[in-house]
Amino acid sequence: MTFSTQEGQSPDEGASGEHDAAGGGSSVALTNEAAAAVAGVLALGAAIPADADVVEILGTGVRLRGFMRSTAYGRFSDHVNLSLSGIHLYEASLVDRDGHTHAVLSEDLFVTKRAIAVLAALRTQRTKNPDAVIPKVPREIVAITPGFIVTGQVHLAPQASAIVFLESDDPPFIPLTDVEVRSRLGDGIRVRYAFALLNREQIAGIGERPMGVTGGLGAARGDAALDDPGD
Repeated sequence: MTFSTQEGQSPDEGASGEHDAAGGGSSVALTNEAAAAVAGVLALGAAIPADADVVEILGTGVRLRGFMRSTAYGRFSDHVNLSLSGIHLYEASLVDRDGHTHAVLSEDLFVTKRAIAVLAALRTQRTKNPDAVIPKVPREIVAITPGFIVTGQVHLAPQASAIVFLESDDPPFIPLTDVEVRSRLGDGIRVRYAFALLNREQIAGIGERPMGVTGGLGAARGDAALDDPGD
């Protein structure tokens, strides 16, 4: 299953998957799968504010969907990285292995950061800042967490060392585009997102790999991703 928040722009045209360093692409066009995911939240009776971010959370034994309210932080990644111990997930519902949502668990569920492996943006409403474009190049990475194998692209300055960035502890959540997540728990979960954040605290191993690799995890890269490759 693929959730893609595309707007016909390569990640390098903005510093972020919300397009730029100040955060946000105007409202985005969703693929059928992402639109269905958002519709699933609405079907549960949720009134999603126009400026809210619809998200999905993956953790070991945890898969949730809901929305996060807009804050003063410009980018989606800044919102998460500058949060203290967790995030508020509104109209939080469980998601089954087939990607279907069920009854709302809580209208305001506080989710601790340490429980989150991957936090994906299914829909984001951020305004584009054309003056905050930072040239970056994509670098393919693979990471192992207790529950998942995660591949995606991190976007760095051309002269930056991927190894130094990956071995750092900042930012706490790594912005990735063209993300694939596969469960290691035998439950068959395999999902792709245009943009997601990877929690460093959950990482058991991480490394760079050649761009465009099609082996190992299956599908080749190719989605035109939206979201925020970070600072």
